[in-house]
Amino acid sequence: MVGFASVVTKLKGFLMIKEFLDTDTVMSVPAKFVSKLPVTAMHLTVASIFPAVAGLFLVMNENIIAGMLCFILSGVLDCLDGAVARFTNTASHLGAFVDGSVDRLVDFLIIFSFLFIDFPEFLFPAEWWVAITAYWTLVPTIIVAYANHRQAVNDPHEKVVWRILNRPEMFVLWMLSLFVSTYSVRWGLYIFVFTTIMSIITSVQCFWLAVMKAD
Repeated sequence: MVGFASVVTKLKGFLMIKEFLDTDTVMSVPAKFVSKLPVTAMHLTVASIFPAVAGLFLVMNENIIAGMLCFILSGVLDCLDGAVARFTNTASHLGAFVDGSVDRLVDFLIIFSFLFIDFPEFLFPAEWWVAITAYWTLVPTIIVAYANHRQAVNDPHEKVVWRILNRPEMFVLWMLSLFVSTYSVRWGLYIFVFTTIMSIITSVQCFWLAVMKAD
C-alpha cells in the first residue's frame, strides 16, 4: 500500500494541471472584461454547451479540426465562467452544481464524437473503448461525490480525495487525440486509450483514498 501511495503522489505532481496552472490568473483579463458585460457566470456555463454540440456535428461530418476548435471554445468558456464568478464574488453552490452538470454533458459530447472517427481495432473494437471511456470518465467524480454525500470523507474542496487525472488533463488529451487523428488514426486511438487507462487508474486511486481517509 505504501508503494501505491508513493506512485500516486508522484503522478499527482507530474500530471495534474491544477498543480502548476492557476486558471483564475490565466483568465483574469478576460474575466475582468466579461464582468463589465450583461453576462453572468451562469450564462457562460450554459453557453459552453453550444460550441460542444457544434463540435460533435462537425466531427460527425469529418471536420475534425473545426470540431476540435469548437470543443476548445467550450473549454475556454468553462474556464471563464468560474473566473468570472470568483472575480465578481458571485460564486455559489448552485453555480458549482450547474457547472459540474454541464461539464458532464460536454464530456459526453466529446467522447461520443470519437465514434465517428475511423479508429482501427486495438485489442477489441474501437467502439468498446468509447463505451469504456464514457463510464470510467464519470467514476472518479461519482466516488468523490459519494464520499462527501455519504460523509465517509469530509472533503468539500476535493483536497483529500484528489485525482491523478482531472478533467483538464482528460480534455487536453482528448483534444490531442482528435488532432493527431487527422494525421494518424492509429496514434490518435493510442492517445485515446491511454486517457481511458489513466481514468481507470484514477478511479482506483480515488476509491483507495476514500477508504484510507474515511472518518
